[in-house]
Amino acid sequence: MNELNGLRKQIEREYQEKLKLEDEIMEKIRNQLTMDKAAQYTKKLTNKMRDLTKNLVSSSAWHLDF
Repeated sequence: MNELNGLRKQIEREYQEKLKLEDEIMEKIRNQLTMDKAAQYTKKLTNKMRDLTKNLVSSSAWHLDF
């Protein structure tokens, strides 16, 4: 009986460790997803700013020609 209780406690400890590891993995995945989304947004803004700058330069050059 004592051996059975020992095994139950060990199973419970290992189960708790498994849950803890799963939570840590999920947190890392959420953090990575957040960083990926931030990088995508930054890239989008950078491209938009580059396009606006290019259009302004083109527009200025066009006005100088006339």
